[in-house]
Amino acid sequence: MGKYYGKKVLQEFLNPQNVGELEDADLVFTEDNPVCTADSPPSPCHLKLYLKIDKNRIGEAKFKLQGCVAAVAFLSKLTSMLKGKTLEEALKLTKEEILEALEQGIPDEKLSCPIIGIEKLQKELLPFLKKNSKTSKNL
Repeated sequence: MGKYYGKKVLQEFLNPQNVGELEDADLVFTEDNPVCTADSPPSPCHLKLYLKIDKNRIGEAKFKLQGCVAAVAFLSKLTSMLKGKTLEEALKLTKEEILEALEQGIPDEKLSCPIIGIEKLQKELLPFLKKNSKTSKNL
């Protein structure tokens, strides 16, 4: 990582994948940061992530975001990487794997942007996974 955005990050930012809403999403969650200090001047970040889950597998993932270049690129890559994964696989996905897929192209000072953390995703998926595993055992 360095001082400048890498080519892969800029490509994801300029042509983000999976932007939008899923009206029939099985899981929707939001994350807000009233002041993202990664921006200059500081500005608010707001994320809404939508997941469509079929038989314990993520079939569709979309996001809406008001945020910085790093956050848009990260979420574009994250949602692409989530598609087709089981909930268990999604829980194991790390921030480092996503950064590697972006060829480490996010400047160091932008890595502190909380919107690009996937901890929130994992927290939201756990109860959904537990609920689905109980349902499938009762069938």
